[in-house]
Order: sequence, then C-alpha cells, then structure tokens
Amino acid sequence: MGSLSTLAFSAIEDSTRTTLCQKYDLRLVSSTAQIVKRKKGTKKDDIRLTLIGDVSYDVDPDKAAQRRGSWRHLDNSIKEISYVDSLASAQRQVISDTITGVNASEERFRSLSGNSPDILLLSTHGFYLDSHAASRHDFYLNKGQTTEENPNEGITPLLRGGIVLSDANTVWNNEGYRKDDTDGILTGEEIASLNLSNTKLLVLAACETGLGEPTITEGINGLQRGFKISGVDSMIMSLWVVNDVAGADFIKRFYERLLVNREDRHTAFRNTQLEMMERYPRKPYFWAPFVMLD
Repeated sequence: MGSLSTLAFSAIEDSTRTTLCQKYDLRLVSSTAQIVKRKKGTKKDDIRLTLIGDVSYDVDPDKAAQRRGSWRHLDNSIKEISYVDSLASAQRQVISDTITGVNASEERFRSLSGNSPDILLLSTHGFYLDSHAASRHDFYLNKGQTTEENPNEGITPLLRGGIVLSDANTVWNNEGYRKDDTDGILTGEEIASLNLSNTKLLVLAACETGLGEPTITEGINGLQRGFKISGVDSMIMSLWVVNDVAGADFIKRFYERLLVNREDRHTAFRNTQLEMMERYPRKPYFWAPFVMLD
C-alpha cells in the first residue's frame, strides 16, 4: 500500500483520456486511519502564516561561490515567498511572518514547536537518501548514526530524509560538527519530536519532498511521516523535481485561491491542479508533481 503514495493519481487517465482529478475530488491520506479521524474544518477569523525561504546555506558568501556538489542557493525562493507575503499583507485577517537568510535556521524552526502557525510554507531544499547512500555519507558517519563496519545500523528512514536550513553546508560538507544537533539539517526524526499540531497546512515547495520508504500500513516513512507525527494536518509536497517556472506558478495560484478567494485547502489545491492542467495540456510533468496528503 505504501508504494501507492508515490504515484501521481491525479494524472492517471481513463479510457476517454480524462484524468482522475477531472472526474473525482481525490484525497490522499497517510493511512486509512485518517479517514475515520477526518473532521470538518472551521474557518478562523485570523490566519497565522509563516514563510521560510531564501535560505543562506553558507554563512560565508565566499564559500558559497566555491561550492560544488552541495546545497545551492534557490534564486527563485525569494520571489515565491515575497509574492505570497504580498497576498497575505493585503488580507486583514492574515498575520504573516517571513523568515529568510541566516535567520532561517534550525533553531528558529524548532522554536515553532508548541506554537506553530496555521499555514507554513517551506521554500528550501528537501532530500531523501536510500540506505546505501546514507551509510556512506559523512553527515551520518560524523553523527555516529552509522559506522563503516555496520553501514546500515541506526539509519532509519526518518533519519534519511530532511529539510535544509541556514549554514547547513558546514556540516553537510564535513567542515564542522555540532554536538547540539542544530546543524541546519532537520531530519524527519527531529521533526517528529516537535509539536506542530497547530498547523493545518504545510507546503513543502522543495524537490522530491514526498519521497521515502514505503510501509505496509503508514504510507511513506520519510520526511512526510515526520511531519505527520509532529501533528501537521495536511501537507503539499512533490513527487519529483519540480520545474522552476511551473512550480512557482502552481504555488502562486494556490495561495491566491487560499488567501484571497478564501477557498478551503482541498478545494484550492484541486482547482489549482485543474488550472495548471489547462495551462500545460498533456504535460503532467509540469502540473502533477505536487500532491496533498492528509
């Protein structure tokens, strides 16, 4: 059952070449237990929105220019969150907080625990490594989560996925080590230890944030599982590398519907998919990478 969570059901066509998202209001759940737990949401007078992006993966700009094979700055990130912030600022009922640059740190993210916003947008890198790649990566060797003698010992799927925050390249490139674990790499296991139960919607505007290791009963055991354990209601994530232009267009259209039109999150997501499908006919690579998981 878990492997089904890696499919873009919305793009599947029937015999008449009609996609499933055109015929049905599709809902993806992390497990069948979520169907029983589903409850009708109520609209709040005020919406708290936190935007995290334009992350400085290197505190030293000279090092950033010399990097090869490490986390690169996402140039379109600031455009994305600035646009969403402008939409939010025009709505009296939306209280927006934008966190960028070196301030987009692991410490700052952890501070949201117990007081997380209604909506959280993460415009940064996400990753998931298979057990072979993780067992040979310095990041896990230095943290003592794996050894050369027992390469796969201790590296659970929750540890092999994560999001990348400020100054992450220092540890990721084996240039330093922090015993307190605030290293800029926030793994699924660390996310699972947080309390993000106030958050009704998390948008992971990063590449392949929906990937992980399939399980029989709990869907994909990776980054998304960490957020579900932390208490997040719904999340939007990607199944493959998102085209920059199409991905930014999707996020903009979605937030217009969510914040300006005040559509509920499921309606806004489906309508955005249908809009994007019209914009990119017969090209699901551009309009179908994002999925919403309850």
